[in-house]
Amino acid sequence: LPANVSAQYISALLMIAPQLKGGIVLKLEGEVASRPYINMTLELMKEFGAKAEWTSENEITVSQGGYVSVPFTVESDWSAASYWYEMTALSKNAAAAVTLPSLYEKSLQGDSRGAAYFEKLSGSTALICGKAACAESLDLDLGGEPDLAQTLVATCCGLGVKFRFGGLANLRVKETDRTQALENEMRKLGYV
Repeated sequence: LPANVSAQYISALLMIAPQLKGGIVLKLEGEVASRPYINMTLELMKEFGAKAEWTSENEITVSQGGYVSVPFTVESDWSAASYWYEMTALSKNAAAAVTLPSLYEKSLQGDSRGAAYFEKLSGSTALICGKAACAESLDLDLGGEPDLAQTLVATCCGLGVKFRFGGLANLRVKETDRTQALENEMRKLGYV
């Protein structure tokens, strides 16, 4: 399976694999896009009793066997939290802060790295967004957390922070071409 397009296809196959006769062995070709999302899928599958693991750098094996019911608390979404970080960073109020107590600092979500990125932009910590010093520029590879790109681009533009974000080739194959949509919307605000 080509792995450079989207982790969503891989996660979908992984999640049904325990129900398949004989399970599945996925051999991923090329650069693996959004590996943290695949890792999150595997870890959650294991919590529900599936036998699923990386057997090499580009191969995942899932055994037949199904799932079991276990008590589970769904953690808050770090992608959604990025908007609160953005609002705090862009606030004209130097004392602006918001507490996000339902986030897990040791989350499996790749987007949890957003806390560190926004810390560079507004002095925020993992669970509390506040304002402090702002970076003059930001150079990031967002290949593991591409869903943060739109929020970070808008925040950097609003703060006047120069930026370069890499690892975003698969944004073009999401539900829409997110790269083009981002360019279109930022152009409306006067940014190129």
